[in-house]
Amino acid sequence: MEEIEKTYCSEERAWAAIEATNIQLKETDRQLKATNIQLESLGNRVDHYIASHEKMIRELKKEVGGISNSNGEIAEEYFENIFYNDRTFAGMHFHEIIKRRRFDDRKRNDEFDIIMLNDENAVIVETKYKAHENDIEAVIKKAEAFRYWYPEHKEHKIYLCLASLRFEDNIVGKARKKGIAILQQLGDKTVVNEENLKAY
Repeated sequence: MEEIEKTYCSEERAWAAIEATNIQLKETDRQLKATNIQLESLGNRVDHYIASHEKMIRELKKEVGGISNSNGEIAEEYFENIFYNDRTFAGMHFHEIIKRRRFDDRKRNDEFDIIMLNDENAVIVETKYKAHENDIEAVIKKAEAFRYWYPEHKEHKIYLCLASLRFEDNIVGKARKKGIAILQQLGDKTVVNEENLKAY
């Protein structure tokens, strides 16, 4: 009889343990669901945060790009006025000035800030707000581009000029070694450095 009672008590405890486990599983399930809801809400907030910051970054890039374009336009207009009023370069007089020309024929596309022409010579002026080292090679490529887009002037001697309100360090010396003239603003004066100028 004692053994039967022990067995009966043992089953009762087992059922109680199972019931307690079921209750605990239900509570764990409830907590998991609540955690998932919190994680989903957090994920939505993170997505919203990222999206809003990406939008801010896009707007900032657009604004910085607009400032950069404005600075470039200021530099272009400044140097255009200098050449338009003087029309001389390296002791040569030019009767025609072409400003802001863009070309595109599917084979290539090019842009010229300022071109000055006379019967024998052409000057290509690349204007920058701040000149960087890679602008040296860019202005050299303008000579080939000029001959492509202006075949009627292919016999002209082509001179190159890099005009900028500001220059990175050592750019002036590197440009002069390549035979490129430098036009820069120093204080309230505009200075042309034509040393080592060569025809392309």
